[in-house]
Amino acid sequence: MSGRREPAPSRPAAAPLAVGGLVAARMPEPLVVLLVTHEWGRPEPRPDLHDGLEVGVVLSGEQERHWQDHVTTLGPGDIWLVNTLEPHAWRFTRPGLVVVLEFAPAFLGPALPGEMPWLAPFSVPPAQRPEVMGAAMRRDTLAIAEEFRQEIEARGRGWVSAVKINLMRLLLLLTREWTPPEGRIGAGQGLSHEVQRVMPALDALRARPEARPALAEAAAACGLSPTQFNRVFRAAMGTSFREFALRSRVSAAAKQLLETDLTTEDIAERTGFTDHSHLHRMFVRYYQCTPRQYRLLRGITPRLGASPYPVEGQEAPAGQGARGR
Repeated sequence: MSGRREPAPSRPAAAPLAVGGLVAARMPEPLVVLLVTHEWGRPEPRPDLHDGLEVGVVLSGEQERHWQDHVTTLGPGDIWLVNTLEPHAWRFTRPGLVVVLEFAPAFLGPALPGEMPWLAPFSVPPAQRPEVMGAAMRRDTLAIAEEFRQEIEARGRGWVSAVKINLMRLLLLLTREWTPPEGRIGAGQGLSHEVQRVMPALDALRARPEARPALAEAAAACGLSPTQFNRVFRAAMGTSFREFALRSRVSAAAKQLLETDLTTEDIAERTGFTDHSHLHRMFVRYYQCTPRQYRLLRGITPRLGASPYPVEGQEAPAGQGARGR
């Protein structure tokens, strides 16, 4: 079964692509939406690390999601959340369909005064994030996910706005009865405010993911002292600035492995690593494979970040459908 290269996120959206069970529609950043079907199970979880926040809903089948210290199995109506540049892995344990939305932290804008910040559930550890509870909530989740599917496939007038509204509805449904762990969300300020305060540092990393900015430099760009910046950044993104910047460089290296013919030595230099062995160690940490092993997926092209999909003319293994999330 053949695949097809998706258009780059910065280009205007084209018609949805039907690729052997995978239907993908790309919009210009800051939003990427995917409908992915799986016709086979994966023996091992596939590691992933990407730039956007991620929300996914299982429409059918069963999927296993892995974080560094948390594993969960999701069925129809279940939701998963992934923070930006958060290492995770996934596999389908039963064939099915999922809808995946990946978006920039500022995409939804600030919450109304007194309301839960949109990004609050992403900043807490995976095991503490809100879950779908009860049959009624599961029905509502599936109804919203079905609206996602219809909008993505039909692409009628206003479909991008409809996707954004439904994303807000989904996060509201998920967080309405959820209480964040004590101390994770700043009282009276909210996570959206924290994200805005560190946005200059985030923008700089996205513009030059290969750079190795010093903490003091990033703090100065945000008008904060290093101590203030470190506290605010961790509150906003759920990890330290140093760790976040390292993940950004590893993700940039993974993208170059798949998109260029450069040697791993050249890629290590271009993405700010000391040498090939430094890149090798960090790559194994986040992707659970070596750069060379990852490059065996040479026939696969990345989406936002470095998650792979088939290239036009590349055959999937016998008995398997199109690759997806």
